[in-house]
Amino acid sequence: MKIVKYEGAYSPQSYVEMVTGQCYLFRADTLPDLIREIRHDLKISGYALRDYPLSEIAEIVKEEMDVVLVELAGEDGGGERSTVYRWFEVPEQG
Repeated sequence: MKIVKYEGAYSPQSYVEMVTGQCYLFRADTLPDLIREIRHDLKISGYALRDYPLSEIAEIVKEEMDVVLVELAGEDGGGERSTVYRWFEVPEQG
């Protein structure tokens, strides 16, 4: 298990580029839309990777998932600007 792949948090663009090898620009204004856009870009690139809230760390450790921390910034859906962190899976290296 390799939870920490990077000493810090990836930006959404850096995370998707690290996984896919392609650069994406995200247009979402809200956090829910940004997460959906990341998932969509991964899916069209052939990756079925999941993401998890920080509170899921016990399950991540139990399941020995490979994840990185991603820093997401945008409107929270209620009009307030905020920053949240989520665990995002990375492909197994083999």
